[in-house]
Amino acid sequence: MVRCPYCGFDGEHSLLKTWRYSWWNVYLYECPQCKGRFRYQVDPEGKKKSYVIRLGSKKKAQVSKVIKCPFCGFESGLNEFKELREPWSYSFYEVRRLECPKCKGVFNYYYTTRVFHREISVPRSRLK
Repeated sequence: MVRCPYCGFDGEHSLLKTWRYSWWNVYLYECPQCKGRFRYQVDPEGKKKSYVIRLGSKKKAQVSKVIKCPFCGFESGLNEFKELREPWSYSFYEVRRLECPKCKGVFNYYYTTRVFHREISVPRSRLK
């Protein structure tokens, strides 16, 4: 068993790939709880200590505290806007279709699931 370096889960992980690097056996795992990917490197002869390497930075999708309507400029929290459908994933973003309570404009709100992307509001249409 290998412990996840992101969340500490110590159970059965998904084995994605195996390969040999120099004298190391390398296993690429994905955690079923936090979806974090990491490498586990093992010396098959037992001369060197095995170790875990994190792959990239793991950041959970978070919605900004203030969302701005692209039509009228109304700013408020997510709870003020009406969600028109369930959130879905697109590339490195989670997307929500929202309706402004002031002008009834419908827009898609993209919020990042990665560190290096930014949040985007894209107008869908002026009215439903």
